[in-house]
Amino acid sequence: MPGTGRIGSLTAALAAALAPAAALAAPAVTRELEPTHLRWSVADPAGGLSVEVADGSVLLRSEDRGLLGAVADGLADPPPPAGYVRSVSPVREGPGGGWSVEVRLADGGVRAFSFHQGGRGRRVLDFWRDGDALGYVSAGPADAPADAPPPPPAPPPLVESGGAAPAGSRAPGPPPRG
Repeated sequence: MPGTGRIGSLTAALAAALAPAAALAAPAVTRELEPTHLRWSVADPAGGLSVEVADGSVLLRSEDRGLLGAVADGLADPPPPAGYVRSVSPVREGPGGGWSVEVRLADGGVRAFSFHQGGRGRRVLDFWRDGDALGYVSAGPADAPADAPPPPPAPPPLVESGGAAPAGSRAPGPPPRG
């Protein structure tokens, strides 16, 4: 059938052009606030959104101002949870070109991590609180209550056969005959 190759290539070109728009039909940002963390899933259909986690902030960058504007709006409204995020800046033009949005973390105890879900056209940002910032401490002897009984004394060191016994002790072996 003549022209099948041309129609096939036009269909493929149209599908490629519409793929970013279809991915943006989903919300630009979805949120999940769990007891242990906050997760933002951000639209990134072409994989052009970069995320830099720096001390105290997360910087999102893209050449696509429209995408970044939709993401910034989705991050800022409704306001993010105060326990994780202090503020979300509006879209700004970057010094080297492109656009950026800065997410300021609530305090030094908040940690962030990002990964890309290419098959879903999404970038995921996870925020959680560092255990030290929450006042968690590891359980150990220093954490024992003051009225706790003292630990049992340590056993004496073992002496392997063939080795010398410490002064004043008997080497292992059968009892002496007497």
